[in-house]
Amino acid sequence: MVRGAAWGVGKALNSREAARIAAERALDQMGTARPVAVIVLAAQEFDLEEITRSLVPLLPNVPLWGFSTIGVLTADGEQPHSVVVLILSGTRLSSGAFSFTGKNKDSMETFQQALETSNLTGVLLAADGYSPLPKTVSGLLEKQSLPVYGGLASGLRIKGKTFQLGGDQVRQGGVSALVLGERFRMACGVGSGWNSVGKTYRITKAEELWLAELDGSSPAEVYEYAFGYPARDWAFPPLNELVRLYPLGVESGEEEPLTIHAPLWAEVDGRFRVNLPVMQGETAYLMVGDRQSCLQGASQAARDAVSRLGEAQPIAALVFVDAAWQMLFEDQADSIISVIREVIPEVPLVGAYTFGQIARIKADDAITLYNQHIEVVLIGTVSK
Repeated sequence: MVRGAAWGVGKALNSREAARIAAERALDQMGTARPVAVIVLAAQEFDLEEITRSLVPLLPNVPLWGFSTIGVLTADGEQPHSVVVLILSGTRLSSGAFSFTGKNKDSMETFQQALETSNLTGVLLAADGYSPLPKTVSGLLEKQSLPVYGGLASGLRIKGKTFQLGGDQVRQGGVSALVLGERFRMACGVGSGWNSVGKTYRITKAEELWLAELDGSSPAEVYEYAFGYPARDWAFPPLNELVRLYPLGVESGEEEPLTIHAPLWAEVDGRFRVNLPVMQGETAYLMVGDRQSCLQGASQAARDAVSRLGEAQPIAALVFVDAAWQMLFEDQADSIISVIREVIPEVPLVGAYTFGQIARIKADDAITLYNQHIEVVLIGTVSK
């Protein structure tokens, strides 16, 4: 039986070589099946433009989509210093890949035209992990009754940049999209394992992506009182990375779950940088993660994805895991994949750590950007 998806992992010092190894391993599994779309997840130490130059000759005229990440995942667990290539294949399947920044009006118009095609069934989206999802992009997508899933590319702050791949173009701090159509179907589930510890604060000063004051004090001063580490230390290693482990859950409505705002880093003046806009006057709850709750959330997300895919036959799974999970689980991160494989045992699976997860689960929902969640996306096909 012809497989609908195949993946390969490439490990090498050279970006082109790592990509070549990954692609050839995937192609070897495919046999004579026709490639329809390629998903590329690359560890941040690799050059995504060099990866693209390596893949284009091997997979001519096949749409490429992907992004950079602090860590790559497969069905076998974490894959340090790797490039992963997942190839979707089959007949009566269609796809298209796009990439753009706010200045690329022509690319945006081409993407808009693609969204108006009648046979589309879903969109995968990648964006910059240091920024909110551009309203121009979310606005276009919310006009269409399509499932939208994806993640925010991640990277170390010292690099200060993330990369997104769409088609044969790589953008820094941009957006890339893969549109799927015809017999393709998509579904997802999301879950978390972060809970309030009971401490609440009033956001007394905030501006867009900067959280400046909680109850009149800087966030770093509040965290000094909560955790015992001096406020200034939160701006330096290791606390400037570990701060993501301790997000704030903001009330979004009486019956709505808390919207989690995870700090990307702390400034020397005590402010926190986030990628979900915060508002003054809101109530925030200090939150911490629990491994067992995370594993339960991952398992439920996988079950929800299977249920929502309905009668479609799953051919591949994508897992977008918040970067905080990598820190929380440390050397036990493979257990996250293990609980998902218990639910989805046979389907090729790849994934990445992200600075946020994107999901529009129901056709009439708004596109939601999550922090501190895991997102399990199933790609499937129907017979007609």
